[in-house]
Amino acid sequence: MQLKNGGRALVAGSFDPVTKGHENIVNYALTRYETVYVTAFINSEKEYHFDAEERLQMLKSSFSGNKNIIVDMSNGYLADYCKEKGINTVVKGVRNEKDAEYEKIQQEFNSKRNPSLKTEYYIANANDCDISSTLVRKKLAAKEDIKGLVPSGAYLWLSEHGYIEEENK
Repeated sequence: MQLKNGGRALVAGSFDPVTKGHENIVNYALTRYETVYVTAFINSEKEYHFDAEERLQMLKSSFSGNKNIIVDMSNGYLADYCKEKGINTVVKGVRNEKDAEYEKIQQEFNSKRNPSLKTEYYIANANDCDISSTLVRKKLAAKEDIKGLVPSGAYLWLSEHGYIEEENK
């Protein structure tokens, strides 16, 4: 068993909505860090399916049972947020080469704003490679089953708020 590094880590995203892949990244981070911030970042240039409060509520529903997880939201820069919260490591999930290229650019940007910030990569397992928030949104729009694609807490929240049809429960 790997020893925890202690300290704090950040799992960041838009979480529109949160997926099983995100949950796996958080669970990985929990094996390495004492406290994991799961923070939905708001990009004013991006269009979201779920509003900020809905995304925050889905995250809270997904992770509320763990005292080592802090669910939060921010509209600032990730590097500045980490500095403010005393977070030294960002844990990012990588499903494919496109993700890796994007995350490398993000890492370079964040390092310029906060030189002490490290990025650690979680390489998705084969079962997670096809899971994305986009896929979940498409399935929701087509009224298809999303069980197994989102954490159970998010599934419950989506069901309670009318996003999942009765026959797909």
